[in-house]
Amino acid sequence: MHTSRGLKAVVVGLLIVTCGAVALCAAELHVPADYESIQEAVTAAVTGDTIIVAAGEYGGVSIGDKTGITIRGEAGAVIRGRIVVNNCSDLTIEGFQITSPKEGILVMGLIDGLTLRNNDIVNCGTHGITFKEGSTYSDVLIEGNNISGNGYDGIQLLGTTGDPAVEGDPTITIRGNKINNNGRASSTGVGIRVGANTTGGLIEDNTITGNSFAGIHPA
Repeated sequence: MHTSRGLKAVVVGLLIVTCGAVALCAAELHVPADYESIQEAVTAAVTGDTIIVAAGEYGGVSIGDKTGITIRGEAGAVIRGRIVVNNCSDLTIEGFQITSPKEGILVMGLIDGLTLRNNDIVNCGTHGITFKEGSTYSDVLIEGNNISGNGYDGIQLLGTTGDPAVEGDPTITIRGNKINNNGRASSTGVGIRVGANTTGGLIEDNTITGNSFAGIHPA
């Protein structure tokens, strides 16, 4: 059932006068009530939409070329698979437990505005969060997550930071996370691995303990 998007289409004619602002036309897309999978909801989502995922287990998802959407997990929402983010802006992912045989979250392409908040990214086979080599990113916030027990690194910053959206703002902020006991499968695992092309970032108020090689280390 695609109830929310269907209802939105029915009333669009009535709202045409007041829908000049995107926020007035924003919809809530519910998984699995409206869409059976997170991937189906992501494919349907447009700027301003919020995807709300109920408790349950779901497969991995690919989020490509999306602007201004929020994907929010309710208590007990678990993603067993990798989340791939590619060429997105103003994207928020929050509230999930994420466990994957590969990375928990893989970030690729051009990213301008990404918030990863209040997720448990745990026991992934390789890294918790990876910004892949060749990616360019700015206005990134990684806040309030538990990134622990992953096979290699907790966070890898291997891409290139772009210009901040506002002069003087950090290109990436990593704040208030628990980044513990990573390197479960590798003696070189670190909490945060910072690449040579990552500049202008801010790392503050994190708990970083028990990682197999180092807490924070250059790539």
